[in-house]
Amino acid sequence: MRTRRSTAVGLTVTAMLAMGLTACGQDEEVEAAAVCTDAETGERVDDDQCDDDSFRGVGGGAFLWYFLPIGGRAPAIGSRVTGGTYDRPSGRYALGGVDRGGQTISRGGFGGSSQSGRIGG
Repeated sequence: MRTRRSTAVGLTVTAMLAMGLTACGQDEEVEAAAVCTDAETGERVDDDQCDDDSFRGVGGGAFLWYFLPIGGRAPAIGSRVTGGTYDRPSGRYALGGVDRGGQTISRGGFGGSSQSGRIGG
């Protein structure tokens, strides 16, 4: 009898942990990933040039985040950005962390790579 009770508690705890891990994974999914750009030339620059407030109409300045949708192609540093927007998406997005050599943006925002970035939205 005593063994059944601890088995039931163990199964409950395991189920709760699994639900928590699943929820955490969903929190990291984003709708777009941003690369830092020179607002005057439209060329991608190093992420270090942008900060968390580098948005069009907010404060931005010479460098702004440019948002690329899932499936969009981020160019290499020094190339012009296309296929995205300077407008912040309404959902979650990743700021930076896209490969410096360019990559296709995938769900999760970081292309499944080990690049670092920040989540916003």
